[in-house]
Amino acid sequence: MCDTHPLQNLGTLTKVSNLRGREGRDMEMAKWVIERGLTAYEATVSKMYGKFSYGDKFTVADVVLAAQHYNGVAKYEVDMAPFPCVTKIMEAVYAEPCMRDSHPKLFKK
Repeated sequence: MCDTHPLQNLGTLTKVSNLRGREGRDMEMAKWVIERGLTAYEATVSKMYGKFSYGDKFTVADVVLAAQHYNGVAKYEVDMAPFPCVTKIMEAVYAEPCMRDSHPKLFKK
């Protein structure tokens, strides 16, 4: 996910749009970056995941994954069908009280 996060930030996406002669944030770039990151994550965790990314303990990896998952699904229309392990992990992650109680949808105006 380290290659994904900085590339799908608003400032970076706006700059890419400007360089491509467009306005606003570059949705195509964001979607591509997130899909690329989720593809690598899926391949990695498919060999070791349990309830969470690395077994049955909730770790910072799950928190980082949650941010990318949320952005991919809510903002950039990433199809999660190719990522069954990530989808299963996210069900457990979003059930954690700290994640459930701080989910971005709770703070939308």
